[in-house]
Amino acid sequence: MDYRNKSGNDGIESTLSEPREFLLNTPMRNFLFPLCLLLAATSACSPKSAVQNTALNPEEPKTESAFSPGPVISEYGPAAVIDADFKIPDGTKFKVSFDTTAVAEPGEINRSLTTAARFLNMHAKAGVAEQDMKLAVVFHSKAIFDLTTPERYETTYGGPKNKVENANAAIIKALLDKNVRLIVCG
Repeated sequence: MDYRNKSGNDGIESTLSEPREFLLNTPMRNFLFPLCLLLAATSACSPKSAVQNTALNPEEPKTESAFSPGPVISEYGPAAVIDADFKIPDGTKFKVSFDTTAVAEPGEINRSLTTAARFLNMHAKAGVAEQDMKLAVVFHSKAIFDLTTPERYETTYGGPKNKVENANAAIIKALLDKNVRLIVCG
């Protein structure tokens, strides 16, 4: 297929004198036009666009979140039930470790602790027995401060005029009660 315009060149020199002719006779048009049509069709039919449309119209009812409290640690790590094509075989043992170097902002829960709780809840919802899940969360660098005592945490993040409590204390207790190992690497 010849993509040259009437003047015989590739169209670059004719962009000012023949702009319409140039756009109609380029290989880029043959690629971009179908691509734009495909993108427009998929974005109009995607579930995300439906969510965006309800966000623009506050009168429409909002859909419930798929995440709900879990059966293992109900206060933390909400999980969704996943429709899977396979079932986890009975007796499957999970031994999983999570590493974190990210420290939570003062007053917030460390995301790796929430992830560990979500892992327990998600797999319990999928039918895995609690005793078949062994988890460890390994803390590196400044993330270790999220595991400190209330006194040490306040010394690190608070001050004489600023009382700061460690928001991680309750989730740490909940994870330890479920035999999750919290390890400080150093």
